Formats: sequence, C-alpha cells, structure tokens
Amino acid sequence: MRSRPLGAFPARTWHLPEFPWHDISEKAVVDSQETAKRDGLSLTYEIGDLNFIELPEKAFDLVVAQTSLHHVLFLEHIVEQVWGTLKDQG
Repeated sequence: MRSRPLGAFPARTWHLPEFPWHDISEKAVVDSQETAKRDGLSLTYEIGDLNFIELPEKAFDLVVAQTSLHHVLFLEHIVEQVWGTLKDQG
C-alpha cells in the first residue's frame, strides 16, 4: 500500500511500507527525519506547499490530510491533485 500524508501528525503511529510526507515547515521536516531515523522507520519527507503541490498520477491507495487543509488557499487544486494521485481502487 502506498499512501500520501499531507500535513503534520505522528508518523510512528503508521506502519506502512512506503509513507512519503510533505510539510511546508523545514523544521517539521528535519524533526520528522530525525525521529524516523531514530525509530528505524523508512519514511521520506519533503518540504512542500500544498497550494502548489503536484502529485504523481494513480500512485497511492490512500491520502491523509490531518491538521492541514485549513491552511490551503486553493482547495480545488489540492482536491484535484488528491483525486488524480489515487489509484483506481484508492
């Protein structure tokens, strides 16, 4: 299962084979990378603004947005991106 979280939440609560994460905060990304490394989690983190993010097509089974959508200015854009990145059965 591939999933895409959007926004900040405790990554160690998820146990998925691949779990890339975007956050606009460089500090949050650095802190999360350190936590993942310390806890032996195979996670990737990228700095990114959800207002302008471009997600790969049909790449994920699940997209999670927690404590982040209220910051999005262009909600239609992120909804289109999420819809497009979900696999057919996602």
